[in-house]
Amino acid sequence: MQNRLKLVASATDPRTLFVGRQTAAFIKDRTATLMLFEDKLFVGLQAFTGNVTIPVELCIRDTADSLQAGNTVGRDIMPDFIFDPVVFENGIAYIQWSEPFIPGVITVTGIPAQYNDLTARIGIGLSDLNLSNHHHVSTGGGIVPGGYMSNNIFVASGNIDQGRVTTKIYKETSDKYMTYNFTGTRDIIISIPNGRNPTFITVGINQALDYFLFRNVQITNGRVTINFNQGTKL
Repeated sequence: MQNRLKLVASATDPRTLFVGRQTAAFIKDRTATLMLFEDKLFVGLQAFTGNVTIPVELCIRDTADSLQAGNTVGRDIMPDFIFDPVVFENGIAYIQWSEPFIPGVITVTGIPAQYNDLTARIGIGLSDLNLSNHHHVSTGGGIVPGGYMSNNIFVASGNIDQGRVTTKIYKETSDKYMTYNFTGTRDIIISIPNGRNPTFITVGINQALDYFLFRNVQITNGRVTINFNQGTKL
């Protein structure tokens, strides 16, 4: 691993018991030391000195500027590696590189320009047959982002930039992350806001979204690439 690379880490807890802040450090001699801050309600950021067991997400980029590429307010940089669990004692944890897992990746290309700068929400295993029975809360519309499994349906999201969206995919349960390494075919539905007024709670089709169905998409070890032009608008 080249020393010129920067590593950015964020400590997160899928149960929202702990909120960390992303910080950066150079990789030198195969090691990076990062400060960890806790964002406390009504207090703000403070150096973390507590004891907690949480996942740690790591991102590695060539430059500090590239850390912000495709990032939007309120959404973390997608991790390149995830370590779970990590035990902090008195605010300190040591992570060995021996057991990270690598999230899957989903890429969608050829998205029309009218959808640029919007968020695409991707439902793997979600089809026109089960969409009407798939309950979800709409926050501006559609499949809730986050990366979770429910009845063999995986949900992820990403920001559309210049007709393309790439997002990491990994399973998240109530207490830990797990790798998404499925190989096979799945129907996939992508929903994108269309500018209409959203409803807060919807079951099935939300009129504030455009839905696109892709049948029998090949997924290999958690990785999938979709040509948007091959989808069918619902």
